[in-house]
Amino acid sequence: MRLRRQRDEELAAAGIGPVEGHADGAAQVRPLVQLVANREPRPAFPVAGYIGWKIGGRVDAVDSALVGGALTGAGLAAVQWWAAKGALGRPAAWIGAGAISYAVGLAAGSALAGYDTDLGALAVMGFVSGAALGTAQGLVLARQGRRSLALAWALAMPVLFALGWSAASVTGIGVDDQFTVFGAGGALLFTLLSGVLLARLTSAGARAA
Repeated sequence: MRLRRQRDEELAAAGIGPVEGHADGAAQVRPLVQLVANREPRPAFPVAGYIGWKIGGRVDAVDSALVGGALTGAGLAAVQWWAAKGALGRPAAWIGAGAISYAVGLAAGSALAGYDTDLGALAVMGFVSGAALGTAQGLVLARQGRRSLALAWALAMPVLFALGWSAASVTGIGVDDQFTVFGAGGALLFTLLSGVLLARLTSAGARAA
């Protein structure tokens, strides 16, 4: 009870209120809002990125992008699933979709950007890799009947990943090392904006009840 009250206080401080009513859609989205409102996902970006970069190497070729992208995508998706407390369905489906889609998206995006690390190139790479990830994760959500969230998630991921990489480029921290994903600065922006998205979806679901 105490932990629940503390979690509600954290959500209120983030501007995200509890879900009222009995709308199934809103109730399903609430754990995802809590996921973004809490701090768990943010460290996942630099940690998963470092593991993928350390094993796969610099993202300067298709093979390194595929290996590093798969490890990074799996790491990010695993933390998302864990923090959402099972609200994302079966872990194998969510993590598998994250690993495969991010590997393909990172390979395609980095190749399209010419493996450059300037602002424009990183924004392109982020948009393409986010589109692949968002589409795959959106399909997983759609199969669970959460179509509104699935569509919004698929449309938001390309924009959020492009913005995350843009923030990394502006700060200039580590971009020349060709990591598989942006670090803490981009992760903070990603977390805040995705939190706003999920909060709006929750509010819309509650009003529709």
